[in-house]
Amino acid sequence: MVNQGVDISVIAPQSITRHLLKGDPLLAVDSEKKIGNRSYHIYRPKYLTLGNAPRWIQNILEWLRYKVILRVITKHNLKPDAIYGHFWQNAFDIRKYCYKNGTPLFVACGEGDTALEDLVNSLSFAEKKRLSNAVTGVISVSSLNKRKCIEYGLSKAEDIVVLPNSVSSSLFSDINPLNRNSLGVFDDDFLIVFTGGFIHRKGASRLAAAIDKIGDKRIKVIFIGKPVPGDDATPHCNGIVHIGALEHDDIPSYLSAADVFCLPTLNEGCSNAIVEAIACGLPIISSNLPFNDDILDSSNALLVNPESVDDIASAIKQLMDNSDLRQKLAEGSKEKAKSLWIEFRAKKIIEFINRQMQK
Repeated sequence: MVNQGVDISVIAPQSITRHLLKGDPLLAVDSEKKIGNRSYHIYRPKYLTLGNAPRWIQNILEWLRYKVILRVITKHNLKPDAIYGHFWQNAFDIRKYCYKNGTPLFVACGEGDTALEDLVNSLSFAEKKRLSNAVTGVISVSSLNKRKCIEYGLSKAEDIVVLPNSVSSSLFSDINPLNRNSLGVFDDDFLIVFTGGFIHRKGASRLAAAIDKIGDKRIKVIFIGKPVPGDDATPHCNGIVHIGALEHDDIPSYLSAADVFCLPTLNEGCSNAIVEAIACGLPIISSNLPFNDDILDSSNALLVNPESVDDIASAIKQLMDNSDLRQKLAEGSKEKAKSLWIEFRAKKIIEFINRQMQK
C-alpha cells in the first residue's frame, strides 16, 4: 500500500508472555521502515497474553490490549482516515475506537483455522451485531471465508471483496532455481516440495506416508518448515533431501527446482505456500476443499482428499508418469500467477476501501 501512495502506520502489539515463556525476542517499540522514497512507522507496544485463560480473564486482557493500542494512537497523535484490522480478532480489539470516532473499519479475513469460529462463539448476539455495524468492508482471502462472514452475521455480501493472497513480483519474477545436483537429485529423479508447519493440519506426515507407499527410489522430497510444539507431525520417509526451515528469500529457488508442489492441508484461509508455488510455475497437488477454490482448479492442480494417503500417492504417481500433464498444469500455474501479484492486490484493496468509504 505504501508503494501505492498510501500513508500507513502499523500497530503490532507484541506479547510479553511469549517473550518470558518461549524466548520470543522483543522488537523495538517504535521503528521506521523505508520503501523506496516513502516510509512508514511500526509501533509494537507490549501486552499480556494468556492463551487458555477463562473467558472473564480474556475479557480483561482484551480491554488491556485495547488500552495499549489506544495509548499508541494518542501518544503519536495518529488520526486515521480508516483502520485496517488484520484478521477479525484485531478488528474486534479496536472496534471501540471506531464506534467512538466514526472511523471506517476494514477487516482482512484470512483465518484458516478455528480463530473466526472461536471469536464468533465468544460474542453475544448484541456484540456481534454491533461489530458488524462498525465494519465498513471486508477483504476476504477466499470465497469460503466470505460465505462464513455472511453466515456468521459479521458482514453483508455487498460489503465483501474476495482477493486471494498474493506474492511479490520482485521476489518471484526472476528466480534462479537451486542446482538439484547439490541436493543429490539427478535427471531421472522426481522432486516433490512441501512448504508449511510440520503439524497434522498441513499434512507433511501424510505426504511422507504416500511417498513410502509408492516405494519408488526416484522420488525425492524437500520439506520446508519446522515442528510446532504440541502438534508435532514431523515427516519421516525415504528420499528426503532437505528438511527444515529456510529464509523466506531462499524459498523460491528451492520451489523452482522441484517437479511438483504438494500440500495436503485440511484447512486454510488462502495458503501463501500454494500461492508461492503457483508463482514459481509448479503443478500443484492439494486439497479438494472449498478454501482452495479461488486459486486451484483442473488447469493447475490435481485435487485430492487430503486425509487419504492413497489419493495423495495416486496423484504423485500420475504426475510422475505423465510429463505432458505436468507441463499442462505448470502452464496453468504460470497463467494463474498473473492475477496473484501483491502489487495488483494492493491496488484492488485500495480501490475497494475508497469505494466503501464513499457510500
